[in-house]
Amino acid sequence: MLESLRQLGLAVAIVLVLGLVALRVFSHQASTVAEAPPSTAPAAQKRAWTPPPAAKLDVVFDPSAPAGKAAPLNFAIADAPQGSTILISGLEPGATLSQGENRGADWRLGVAELANLAVIPPKDFVGDMNLVIELRLPDGALGARQLIKLDWTGAAAEAQKTSAQASAPAEAPLAATVTPPAPKAENLAEKQLANAATPPQAEAPAGAPVAPPAEASEARVAPCFAKLDGKVVMQGQCRIAWAGEKSVTFELGDKRISITQLHDRVWRLKWNGKDKGKIFRREGCWGAEKAWVCEHAI
Repeated sequence: MLESLRQLGLAVAIVLVLGLVALRVFSHQASTVAEAPPSTAPAAQKRAWTPPPAAKLDVVFDPSAPAGKAAPLNFAIADAPQGSTILISGLEPGATLSQGENRGADWRLGVAELANLAVIPPKDFVGDMNLVIELRLPDGALGARQLIKLDWTGAAAEAQKTSAQASAPAEAPLAATVTPPAPKAENLAEKQLANAATPPQAEAPAGAPVAPPAEASEARVAPCFAKLDGKVVMQGQCRIAWAGEKSVTFELGDKRISITQLHDRVWRLKWNGKDKGKIFRREGCWGAEKAWVCEHAI
């Protein structure tokens, strides 16, 4: 009997010891799980999307070149997606680029073709060219635009000037003129007869309205350039007429562009009478997303 009780007590002690060991093990695992750091996956999913940087275009050039010589253009392009292209327009008839595709209205080049690029003018060319250079993204959208002016001068220009001066006829000296003295009236009767022969000038009635002088338009012929919807529509010697300081028209053949100021730098553009929307004044030129018009004085 005593032996049975001893064995029972031993079994109970063993069970209690095993229970305590199991309890400590499970308690340790629960504390480890509770102390684990939270997952960072949701934070990573909440990060905002950052758009790619805008493409940048910078053309470095010498604004003056000798007559008839090539004018190099140095390009610096940044953040342009692969497949972007360059469009150059505004070349004078007979001028070409050292490389690229001539599409008639403009030249098209890949970014890899810009090394050692130059504008080649006609032989002995003297004058200027106003080029519009555009960086086009792979989807055709405008990435950046720059307007440059190249001027060809040199010995040819001086020779033309000298030749023109030599061929100009010499001005004849002004002939000496003698104004005869006015005849004097011999007596009072002759003076009265002379005054009676002169009809009096009619005077305007008092209070009559006086018509204001009409605002004159300043018209001249000068180089101009216009590009609409990606196409060059005007290039050459245009008739440019300003009406005051708030309206200007460009005419070349049967083509006509009119630009009227709305306020400050905001103007409205019309092409052959059709409204093309708002355009903005920029240092002698007007520019918008799909329009570019320039006035260049001789």
